[in-house]
Amino acid sequence: MIDLASLDVEDGLRDALRSLEGEIEFTGFSDKGANGYVVFGTRTLLDRRVAIKFYPWADDRAHKEPKRLAEITSDHILEVATARVIDDDWAMIETPYCPRGDFERLVERTTLSLHTAILHTAEVLTGMSALHGASLVHRDLKPANVFLDDDGRARIGDFGSVRAIPSDQDDVSGSGHSALYRPPESFELGRYGRAGDLYQCGIFLYEVAGGHLPHDGVALLDREGRKCWGLAAGDFERSRCVDEAIARRAARAKLLDMGALPPTVPDRLKRVIRKATRPDPAGRYSSASEFISALQDARSLCLDWIWDGECAEAKLPGRRVRVVPDGSMFVAQCDMGSGWRRVNELRGSQPASVVREAEARYGT
Repeated sequence: MIDLASLDVEDGLRDALRSLEGEIEFTGFSDKGANGYVVFGTRTLLDRRVAIKFYPWADDRAHKEPKRLAEITSDHILEVATARVIDDDWAMIETPYCPRGDFERLVERTTLSLHTAILHTAEVLTGMSALHGASLVHRDLKPANVFLDDDGRARIGDFGSVRAIPSDQDDVSGSGHSALYRPPESFELGRYGRAGDLYQCGIFLYEVAGGHLPHDGVALLDREGRKCWGLAAGDFERSRCVDEAIARRAARAKLLDMGALPPTVPDRLKRVIRKATRPDPAGRYSSASEFISALQDARSLCLDWIWDGECAEAKLPGRRVRVVPDGSMFVAQCDMGSGWRRVNELRGSQPASVVREAEARYGT
């Protein structure tokens, strides 16, 4: 149970929570998101665990998003159980609670195999396609807003930044949240369309495949940003310095460090990430289905490697293959069921080259 009186929220939100106390037993609270709050609880009558997102909205626009979201049927989007406007500033959307958590926490505590990372990205793209089919853009697709359900499927959630695209337009205003994931056109033009969601899916793929974004703002500063930081007065100005540095990196396609990906990630998949995150929206994939097709092609040409920081291992029918350090070199080993044996001709100074040689030998 949580004490509603102790929550650091506006009185209107606290009153909304109190109005739900007879229906929901509240068990948790999160304010880690930049665009609102999430409260967790159990609907007592149904014994159903739920998550309720409270998010700011502007009353000068038609609030069409919850209705359209509720009409979507997809295995990769969390269902909208209920939604309502609280007052002129706040609205809420209730979805099922996913006890297995979000992908931000998942990749922090475990390493996904290569095929699993590709599969979950394709699932996110499938959910995103359903959103786009309803003329919606998410605007905040990132690992923290994608959840793993009880069946092991990736499901898009956290709809506080979702916007409906008017029938006579191709885009909407850009979100000011999550600067690390904002596409360049959102910084430069203040606009966001379907290509922005594709960009964010590219960054999602980068992270679940083993890449890491520096969430420490100082680490993201370029020379101009460090100069700005030194002259900044207060946290707000320092935050602006970081956002501007991120915008410059994104505009030059320098935000993602492909060299930091595990050696198991093939060049073909790196090219998929690069295309999805190109600064020019016209140069990205034209649709989620085109992106998924590229993922399927990349998956068909690589083994399902998992990298633990030192070694790579892949399972095949009737055998296992791994690449391990051996002094200053890396060597491939194979286990046909009777223990690991070294494959003498597969060795090199770089693990990536031995991984590729092992793939060529053992096939996909």
